[in-house]
Amino acid sequence: MQAPSDDPDSGGTHIVLYRGDGTNETLSMEQLDVARDTDKDLLWIDIACDAPERLDAVGKALGLPDTLVERLQNPGSSPQVSSYGGWFFVQVVAGEHCGVLRFVGAGVA
Repeated sequence: MQAPSDDPDSGGTHIVLYRGDGTNETLSMEQLDVARDTDKDLLWIDIACDAPERLDAVGKALGLPDTLVERLQNPGSSPQVSSYGGWFFVQVVAGEHCGVLRFVGAGVA
């Protein structure tokens, strides 16, 4: 999968809809409001650490609870999985050596 910051037109966001029928589709921010057709679909969104302005846009497009958007804006540094109604927050922590170790990701499904 392409890293969120690899595409300069993505704004640091990479969105993939994994459908229950086994097909995948890369989506734009504009396609989020109609993304999930069934409960068997998984919408995966990667947002680069340096793109916090995208969190509000994603939250509004998906109708995420305010508490979840706040959690995304302040993720902490430990791996975790949390449930927010019909949404799951999945935080993955990875180290990357570019002079220092730093936090690298979080996700909502």
